[in-house]
Amino acid sequence: MGDSTETSNGVQRTTAAELCMVMVGTDMRGMSQQDTAAVARRVNDATHADEVFEVLEQGIVNHVTLVKAMRTTFAQSLFVDAANGRKSLVDPTAVFYYGLSQGGISATPVMAYEPTSLARCSASGAANYSMLLERSADWPTYRLILNGRSTTRSTTR
Repeated sequence: MGDSTETSNGVQRTTAAELCMVMVGTDMRGMSQQDTAAVARRVNDATHADEVFEVLEQGIVNHVTLVKAMRTTFAQSLFVDAANGRKSLVDPTAVFYYGLSQGGISATPVMAYEPTSLARCSASGAANYSMLLERSADWPTYRLILNGRSTTRSTTR
């Protein structure tokens, strides 16, 4: 349940500096910080889980659109050397996908819909949630939500 700002710090920043790369990111909508409340509601009541799944689809579209923007608009107008005739500072043909944590878990659908990236790296376990949820930094929050639902069910029967 992170956000795109994670692209600019930690191992991502170090990796970008060492490889002389520009690293950009977008929220994995449906499973980003701004979606926490909706996901928590659906953990307790899956009857409207489509509200989360539809937003997850938007997250994939956001990633595909970001790649297109990096190859075109950003390469031609944002990452340019104004002093050198607005020459692009990036190679728009060299776009890679580097998915960490949520980005690793979401890598398979993103990679399936965005076929133009030269290489793709899923840098996490990228297993299903039943294998990873209890290891997540967010697990204490979800455990409280799930325990609250269990308690509510047992007292209302």
